[in-house]
Amino acid sequence: MSVIWFARNCIVHEGTNQSMGEIVSFIHNYYVELVFVIPMNNVVSGIQVQWSPPLTGVVKINVDARFRLNQKKAAVGVVIRDENREILEACCKITYHVLSVFIAETIAVIHGLQFAKK
Repeated sequence: MSVIWFARNCIVHEGTNQSMGEIVSFIHNYYVELVFVIPMNNVVSGIQVQWSPPLTGVVKINVDARFRLNQKKAAVGVVIRDENREILEACCKITYHVLSVFIAETIAVIHGLQFAKK
């Protein structure tokens, strides 16, 4: 579901459109990463991480990044919510020539801060 939402945000906010092949590839790579890369003995079951709203009068900025090493491409998403969990703003951005997951996550944080500043 998050893949569809991310693709929608890219169309609405960036004017970019992912092909069906790119979306399917993204889902496949995500599945492979979950099943084959993450050792099952490191997965803690039964723990749910819940989003907590910010204090009244404050907004919360959530960012995330997706990285493809073979394409040296990162897609970042930003969601800004208020204390009522309402989405105030959301955007996504695709960046090329990205060399690592760390750089992709850093780009996500920087983009989130720049977006919030507007």
